[in-house]
Amino acid sequence: MLNIGFRMKSVEYMKFYNTCLENKVRIRAVHENGLDSLRVSTHIYNTTNDVDKLIELIKKV
Repeated sequence: MLNIGFRMKSVEYMKFYNTCLENKVRIRAVHENGLDSLRVSTHIYNTTNDVDKLIELIKKV
């Protein structure tokens, strides 16, 4: 499993988290210890389409 944590300069993390939920892309919002970031966990159950969908959402914002 690969975990990637990130923040976005252009959009508040919970707003992007909700956008992902609306588009059926599952990620995690991490607010613990003031991180206010997002985490993506990929593993063998994800397809390239899943990853491509997330990348397209990131590009849109």
